[in-house]
Amino acid sequence: MTRDIGRRPLPRSLVPLPDESLAGYVLRLAHRLDRSPGRIAELTTLGNYRQDRVLALPAHLVVGLRPSVAANFAAAARLTTVEVAGLGLRRYSQVYPPLAGAGVQGDGRVLYNAWAFTAASRFCPNCLGGDGDRLQQAHGGPWRQQWHLPITFACVRHERLLEYLCPHCRRPPSGRLGVKTSLLLHIHCEALHPTQCRNHALDAPLRRPRLLCGEHLAGEVNSVTPILDAEALARCVALQARIQQRLRMSPEIESDPSYFHDLIAVAQLIIMSWPVPTRMVSTPASMVEALDTHIQDVRRKAQSLSNGRPRELLEPPTHPAACAALLLQADELLAGRQPSRLREVMPLLAEAASVEERARFGKLVNHQPMTDQLRLAMGLQHLGSRVDSRLRMAATQPISLPGAWISESQVPQLIPLEWYQRHLRPFTDTLATVTRDTVRHVRRAGALMLAQLASGNSVKECAEALRIPPGRADTSIRTLKSRSSSRDWQILQAGVQAIAQEIERAQNRVNYAQRRQILALWTIPDGAWEQMTYDMSPRICTQRQRKISTIVVWARVTEGDYLLSPLVRDEVCGRYQPQGKPISKGVAAFVSARTGERSILGERLGRYAERIAQWCDEQCVTSSA
Repeated sequence: MTRDIGRRPLPRSLVPLPDESLAGYVLRLAHRLDRSPGRIAELTTLGNYRQDRVLALPAHLVVGLRPSVAANFAAAARLTTVEVAGLGLRRYSQVYPPLAGAGVQGDGRVLYNAWAFTAASRFCPNCLGGDGDRLQQAHGGPWRQQWHLPITFACVRHERLLEYLCPHCRRPPSGRLGVKTSLLLHIHCEALHPTQCRNHALDAPLRRPRLLCGEHLAGEVNSVTPILDAEALARCVALQARIQQRLRMSPEIESDPSYFHDLIAVAQLIIMSWPVPTRMVSTPASMVEALDTHIQDVRRKAQSLSNGRPRELLEPPTHPAACAALLLQADELLAGRQPSRLREVMPLLAEAASVEERARFGKLVNHQPMTDQLRLAMGLQHLGSRVDSRLRMAATQPISLPGAWISESQVPQLIPLEWYQRHLRPFTDTLATVTRDTVRHVRRAGALMLAQLASGNSVKECAEALRIPPGRADTSIRTLKSRSSSRDWQILQAGVQAIAQEIERAQNRVNYAQRRQILALWTIPDGAWEQMTYDMSPRICTQRQRKISTIVVWARVTEGDYLLSPLVRDEVCGRYQPQGKPISKGVAAFVSARTGERSILGERLGRYAERIAQWCDEQCVTSSA
């Protein structure tokens, strides 16, 4: 129990039901005490808000109460502060990110977000009927918190779509559709049961007091949502179950809030590019019809406005069937966020959206949170860009991406010279000055961008995957960007995409990551070293030269940077190994030799590297088998 801070406790109270919303709790408590919800709001300090000089419960209260109001409410309702906090949606903010930017903030501001919550609650008539408990038989079942979430459209327990309108008056039964309105209508009426519709009757006169609908919403009611076939309903319930699983805050379950970022972004993309998505997904016809009706209604409203598009265009549909269709399509298009699937469909949607709704598409790109993987798949993230870079309107034109895709393990540390000459040399020719370091920067940047295409990750994450120190990766990107224009950079992007397509067409793809792993602790064996140097002078047959030769073979087999060889740098901490710097200088001198014994040894090492590469690939096949 909480400490009484001056608020007189109510004579009786109720224990909140699991997942019960604040509005539902006030309705049930008022019914038990035979008082109006408005009177309960006044007695518990919820009634400090006025709308047109009439007591109102703002919609943002469904998210959470201010600390002082929560303490007073807990004292008056004989609850603990933990129980009061459990009545708000704020507890889902860690797993459902839109709620973090909605409701009362720490600085006192009140923020609204249509994808965070709705004032008008959807409902399941079976849940409102209760579970047979004595109190629920008397006061009804819970008005659930998750019914206020736009992503909740079905009841998993009763395997049905939720309702959102009263079957009699065809209006929201409690609260209006907008978010900046009261949670409860006619809160001073004490004659209604918590499960009755509180909206106006159809024939109610305009003068006050207006007659209320009073339709009972619990149990068997005439549904206003379309009747779905068994397969369509099963898909809706299955998706809702997966969403509820992600909303569970359990230590045993790893949450992934970025899923909802991507789900909302793709849902908005579907609305802007409609009806293009209908050709990419398989959604039941009745649900597609409900979604099409919603989108066409909003577009007709937009045409009647003289000052631009309505805000409702990118908001979630209020109709549960339309909302289910939208989220089903978004989830199917995400396809577990597999890069190959994303890059197959997202550029088409992005292109259609940029044509139909250019201004809103720009806002989606610049302001809607989404993973870099999705942003890159849509063709919006320039290759080689930082994760936190903001795109401008000029950058919202999607770039062309290959249809098929590759794996990050098939990317070497440096683009092979053969690929470089075919695909990246045109970019190098645009630079004013070209040195050996410039070519290495281009090959390294190309590898990083190729890894971005394969994984959708940031430059830093790709550098870590390729065992490239982030500082070196950043230096290569910055150096090349400072020497090239945006048009020249597109030449580099086109070259990287051409390399990706060449890898995709290859029958036998090289697993460079596996090669790097196999050769991490490898050195040239004694027998092989003796065979390659049996006829050479003692100055070649040294342990130092053997280390240098091992690095040369490692670089050729893995297409890696010899400066990053495990014999030069520690792969974990990135520091030089003992004698790492002198050894790296010896490698540079060795590879530049054109005559003498070092040149002959270099040719032998080249043939030996081919055999080692074949051996590594055989190891890969064996391990995968």
